[in-house]
Amino acid sequence: MGQRSMAAARESGISVSNLAIAFGKMPPIFANLDLRIAPGEFVALVGASGCGKTTLMNAIAGLVRVEEGNIQVNSLPPAAGRPDIAYVLARDALLPWRTVRENVEYALMLSGVPKAEWKSIALDYIARVDLTAHADFLPARLSHGQRQRVALARAFAVNRSVYMLDEPFSALDAQTKLVLHDQLLALWEQSRKTVIFVTHDIGEAVTLADRVVVMGTKGRGIVDEIRVPLPRPRSAGDLQENEAFHEIFRQAWHALRKGMS
Repeated sequence: MGQRSMAAARESGISVSNLAIAFGKMPPIFANLDLRIAPGEFVALVGASGCGKTTLMNAIAGLVRVEEGNIQVNSLPPAAGRPDIAYVLARDALLPWRTVRENVEYALMLSGVPKAEWKSIALDYIARVDLTAHADFLPARLSHGQRQRVALARAFAVNRSVYMLDEPFSALDAQTKLVLHDQLLALWEQSRKTVIFVTHDIGEAVTLADRVVVMGTKGRGIVDEIRVPLPRPRSAGDLQENEAFHEIFRQAWHALRKGMS
């Protein structure tokens, strides 16, 4: 079975139980943390800098040593480089000497997709992020927002069952963010994969997620979990006029303030 097939073979979600992580002799980043993420659920982690959002995600990805507790991802323990997990960073990490299409094709090659399928899959996902006209551009010719769209196309083209996105839109202006939100929502609607999304932006979290997980400072871990029952498919622009969106935003903001006090 190829890596791409393996990535989709088992999708039983994520389970974190009684997790504790500390670095050296420093106080624990958090302790006794529990989190369940169902297959296909989109969960956003929000919290102040240093509260452990990225640390938690890195532990789930197998990039951080766990002091205590248990993590299961699709019924297996975490391990770096697993073929069922894709990680998208704030920096797009495109290869500057490869075109947009070649960057997506390179990810397909590493995932074991037959070469005959590379071009059609790459062009399909490039079209989904509205970059068909830029398929033969090198990254240096793209704006930062366009580069992040390539990063999304590359990630979803390889068909992982779990997607981890660490503040991928943090450096974008507000208008570009809304465009990227809609494109990420469309990619997720088409795939319905499990997503963990780290952000400082409460509005972004409510726009995208099924559930907003609020993390507190001073090692408190998760202080609240807020369901987002807004109907899907969603439009980031339309939600700005939705009073239910603003009410959920207020709930998350109050939880965030409480977690920082």
